[in-house]
Amino acid sequence: MRKRFILSAAVLALTLCLAAPSYAEGELAITGTDGGWTYEGEVLTITKGGAYEIAMTPGTTITAHSVYVNPDVKADITLRDVHIDTRRAAVDAGAFRVAEDSVVNLTLAGKNALRSGGHYAGLGVLLAELTIGGEGSLDAVGGDGGEGISANHSTLRITGGEVAAFGGAGDGGGDYNSGGAAGIGGENEALIIITGGAVHSEGNGNAPGIGGRQNAWITIEGGSVTAVGGENGGRALEGRVEIKATAYEYLTDDNDERAFPPDPFVNGDYVYVQIDV
Repeated sequence: MRKRFILSAAVLALTLCLAAPSYAEGELAITGTDGGWTYEGEVLTITKGGAYEIAMTPGTTITAHSVYVNPDVKADITLRDVHIDTRRAAVDAGAFRVAEDSVVNLTLAGKNALRSGGHYAGLGVLLAELTIGGEGSLDAVGGDGGEGISANHSTLRITGGEVAAFGGAGDGGGDYNSGGAAGIGGENEALIIITGGAVHSEGNGNAPGIGGRQNAWITIEGGSVTAVGGENGGRALEGRVEIKATAYEYLTDDNDERAFPPDPFVNGDYVYVQIDV
């Protein structure tokens, strides 16, 4: 039975400023800090700190080219109407990856979609910090066993925008392997903090809508959040959960109301829930 969690509260916004533009040709167009990127083959790499905007080149509506943020980079990046699907790539790759020790503010403008091939997350963060905000939207879809958005030993903040994340099915390399993947996955003591925006996150198989088995910390204190566990017993939220809200619902597939906090031993997984309404 799939478990659904819906949370409504205030919405916050995040606004970032971009530097004077320069330009690079490819299926992805980039403007921003001079000399701050390379574009080799099918990979656009952000190599140094600065402010950037990424869009599609004129006439391109979808691309298999991916974005990679190098380690130890502090960058403000705007995605503007970007549609990446690396299932079409020559080599399996994540659509958008943030490497270790980087700090990235990602602003959404227009409609954006990140879909990965292989076992990659649609948007993957490893040993880094990522904040997602803005007024646009993002659909993030993982590959086989890949999370829609993955925070591996990382901090993920969502402060604005419309963010939808869908975990991949099948054999993968994450916590749930052949059981599918989380919509927004938190591995290895990841921090997932939602303060605004509209978030919809669905797990696959026995994976959660949001969270993970390896000590994910989840804080929800604003925005509108819908989390749906995978169809094979996945929890809506899984980890150490703190919720600060004025209204919430915890529903089963049959739309039956349940007591909240939920039973901490549902599906054999312990979840600590603290509510500060």
